[in-house]
Amino acid sequence: MDKAKAQEHLAEADNQIREAKAKIAAQRERIVQLAADGHPIEEAEKLLANYIKLLRTMEQPRAIIQKEVKENKA
Repeated sequence: MDKAKAQEHLAEADNQIREAKAKIAAQRERIVQLAADGHPIEEAEKLLANYIKLLRTMEQPRAIIQKEVKENKA
């Protein structure tokens, strides 16, 4: 992969991670509101856990791409 393409992939990964973090923050807020309103939060917490797992999954390849860009091997 050439350097320009790697940088493009890195930007895409950063955008996806940013969106995932926003979803996590919003879900945390929903959980607080649901709990405050007396609603069950178990399913909302499961969804939050899935969002967090997805974020971790996204971060792994991003680190590899970033390393390639920094080392100018891409």
